[in-house]
Amino acid sequence: MKISMHKFILVLVVGLLSFNLNSQIHINVVTEQWYPYNYHNQEGQVIGRATDKVKTILDKLKLSYTIKSYPWARAMMLAQKNDNTLIYSIFKTPERANKFQWICPLLPPVKIFLFKLKNRHDLKVNNLEQVKQHTVSINRGDSSHEFLQSVGFESGINLDVTSNDEISINKLFLNRVDFIVQTEFTANQLLRSLNKPENSLTKVLELKDYSSNAICMAFSLTTDPGLVNKFKNELLKLNHQRK
Repeated sequence: MKISMHKFILVLVVGLLSFNLNSQIHINVVTEQWYPYNYHNQEGQVIGRATDKVKTILDKLKLSYTIKSYPWARAMMLAQKNDNTLIYSIFKTPERANKFQWICPLLPPVKIFLFKLKNRHDLKVNNLEQVKQHTVSINRGDSSHEFLQSVGFESGINLDVTSNDEISINKLFLNRVDFIVQTEFTANQLLRSLNKPENSLTKVLELKDYSSNAICMAFSLTTDPGLVNKFKNELLKLNHQRK
C-alpha cells in the first residue's frame, strides 16, 4: 500500500511540474493569409482549417499562445530567429528542411496551379520552360518562389516578387504579369474578395513537383526539442482521430 501511495504521489508531482512548465511557456504562432487554411475573419481573428488544428494542439498542451498573421517573408524570418516560435501552414521543401524542427503533416497535399486570365488567349504554354518566356507573380519567400527559382526562374526577369497574394492577382488583372501561382480554392476566394467573376481565371499547369511537398507546422531550431515532440505526438493523435 505504501509503495502504491508513493507511486501515486510521484505521478502527481510529475504531472504538476509538467503543467507548471507548460503554463510558463508562451508560444508565438505566426502564419499568413491562405484561404481556407489560415486567414483573418471580419473580427480580425486568425481562423481556418489549419488554424483549428493548431489551436486544438496548443489547448491540449495547456500552452499560452498568440497567433498573428504577417507577410510570408516576415513570418519566416520570425520563425527562424526566435525561441518558442511556431509557423504554419508551411511546405516542407528541400530548401527549408534544415531551417526548422518539423511537425508533419498538418494538412493533406493540395494541388498548386499556374493561373492566367481567361481572356489571355495569347498565352499558350505546355511546360515550365515555355512559361519562362513570360512573367509569374509570386509571394516573396513563399515555397512557390523557392520552387520556381530552383527550376531556373529569376527575379526581375520572369519572376515578379510581391509581399502578398492580393497584390499579385491585382497585377494579373492589370496585365502587368502573365501568371500567378495558387490553389484552386484560394484563387476563387481571391476573385470573390475583388468582386470578380469566378470564371475570370483558367488553370494552365499543375506544378506537380511542388504540390507533392508536405504541408506542416514548424518550430524554430532553438525551441526545446521536448516541446516539439509533444506537438508531434498530439498531431499524430489528432490526425488519427480525423481519418
